[in-house]
Amino acid sequence: MEARRIPFVAEEELAIEYKGVTLRKKYRVDFICYGQILIELKSIERLSNIEIAQILNYMKITKMRVGLLINFGARPKLEWKRYVI
Repeated sequence: MEARRIPFVAEEELAIEYKGVTLRKKYRVDFICYGQILIELKSIERLSNIEIAQILNYMKITKMRVGLLINFGARPKLEWKRYVI
């Protein structure tokens, strides 16, 4: 059986351009899988609107339509949300 390679890029760095000016701050996406799926990982007690806004902004910046927000810190089980824009 042949092994299949799963392409992904860890910590994709995003330079933000606003009204023709490149902003100095760089944003880092945790993972981009298959060049189409943005994945943001968290380890916090509970997801809030801040984390949701973060992944939606990253999706808009990268022009990616699918995003996964995964929280490993939630108890008693994993918390995750899928976003499609």
